[in-house]
Amino acid sequence: MQSTNNFHPTPSQITEYFGDCVSLFPIDKQFNDISVGLYLKESTYTIWSFSHLPETSSRILSICEQFEKLLGLKLLENSSNQLFFECGSNHIQPLKFLFAQVVSKPSDYKFPDNQIQIKDSKSPFQITVKNINNAYLVNLNSNDTKAKIRLRMINAGFVKYGGLYLDDNNRLSFSCGKNHDKLIKMLLPYSRNLTSVDAMLEAEAQRGQMTTSTLGFSQT
Repeated sequence: MQSTNNFHPTPSQITEYFGDCVSLFPIDKQFNDISVGLYLKESTYTIWSFSHLPETSSRILSICEQFEKLLGLKLLENSSNQLFFECGSNHIQPLKFLFAQVVSKPSDYKFPDNQIQIKDSKSPFQITVKNINNAYLVNLNSNDTKAKIRLRMINAGFVKYGGLYLDDNNRLSFSCGKNHDKLIKMLLPYSRNLTSVDAMLEAEAQRGQMTTSTLGFSQT
């Protein structure tokens, strides 16, 4: 089931069909400021909007395609708004955080290259993340004190926003133990900026509260 102009379920029906609302994007600037939600039931994610505007279904499909391209989920067969992880895990923590980031990305957004790296925003170091047998090791190519502090902060960001586990050897891994390079690439820019990202999330939460009376959705 997907958003259409002639089908108008209630919020309670949506939670019955699609499960709990994991995340809300209250104002989609790329499509008429509609609100878009991410739901989870068992192992299936559903992207839904209560908007009755024309082309809403097409916008939902484009978001799903972004989820495939940027996060590595797969569309259910014969569906245009439901996805799943092939590893069998739900990875709620990164999806809850990255939903807004993916919806806000332009449709032509892509990762710069195959390497997982970025310039640190709070130090002169280049951050590189290596996949070693499906565990991820963050490296700043320096052993000085500032680099060690930044490494701890970046690892903490991956744990907080991505739900990864950090072992005693500073290796990060997902609960499923599988390769999720796309999730790591999407998380990296935010994991390096704990304080500023927390402020951004608080602002988004306040906007969401202002636009909702039930489940954070507007009946556009």
